[in-house]
Amino acid sequence: MIQTIAGRPLLFPPGSKTEYTNSGYLLLGRIIEHRSGQTYSQFLKDHIFDPLHMTDTSYEPNPTPTDRDAVGYQDWTIPAETLTDAVYYAAGGIRSTVHDLALWQQFLLTGTPAAAKPDTVAQLLRPRVQFNAVEQYGYGVLTRGTGRDTTHFHAGNIAGFATYHEIHPATGLSIIVLSNLDTANATSIGRNLASLIQSG
Repeated sequence: MIQTIAGRPLLFPPGSKTEYTNSGYLLLGRIIEHRSGQTYSQFLKDHIFDPLHMTDTSYEPNPTPTDRDAVGYQDWTIPAETLTDAVYYAAGGIRSTVHDLALWQQFLLTGTPAAAKPDTVAQLLRPRVQFNAVEQYGYGVLTRGTGRDTTHFHAGNIAGFATYHEIHPATGLSIIVLSNLDTANATSIGRNLASLIQSG
């Protein structure tokens, strides 16, 4: 897949604009492996999951399902068709829980536990290019608003699942939505939750 990507021309000069594509995450996963000398799975465990005590989070390509795993649905009664995690690679395949994702978002908000240098976290959250009229994109993080209104967020979905998360650095508010129904509008749910909390 990486060879296929490498053979295609650039759509625009790097850093000049953005267009979402999973191929960027595939390349990033391979760069991590090449630079670290570890598998993508082991790198995440050693440098993110373990330091942040995310004990229910892992990247395990094609794990054996357990009774703790959520089943994804394409509608209210029909389980979604699943694809091998190898298709997603670094663009997906991470298993987690709301509790563990809350630990991740607390790290983004406070820098603790110190799994990375403060400047690294700041670089992660810094907007880089305009995404649309009101949002900017950084290193895998979207940002809207400025000052006390700054919100960092991202949505995601694969067959059977829809997700959304956002953080508000000024107030420490953290929103996480995980759905095992792929038609759920996780973004709308998350933003409505944030609005209700902020207005209450």
